[in-house]
Amino acid sequence: MKYSTDQVINGLIAYADSEIMGKLPTTGQWVMGTALGLASNKVGSALDALKGNTIVQMLGIIDEDGMVDVEALTDAMKKSADKYGKITVDIPLVGRLSFSSTDVENLKRYI
Repeated sequence: MKYSTDQVINGLIAYADSEIMGKLPTTGQWVMGTALGLASNKVGSALDALKGNTIVQMLGIIDEDGMVDVEALTDAMKKSADKYGKITVDIPLVGRLSFSSTDVENLKRYI
């Protein structure tokens, strides 16, 4: 199913607020909250850049109307997570975040 960029961003923010923020120290909450706020204001320009990306065009993740194929993207992410294991990312001033296929499914529900 395809969703607008507003729906995707609102889902990402809701997921972060409900599933991630409470697990972070106060410093991490401030940094992550600020980053999410700034990122949500730049969605239009980021989307335009992504729509022009050759790989994104080839994969059909974002159509010409700016709709995001969340189903295809999250299904592929879940398959990779199930095959290769969870991904762990170190974010300066925030901490170490890990994501599994269960997290991808939860994110999809928020969107």
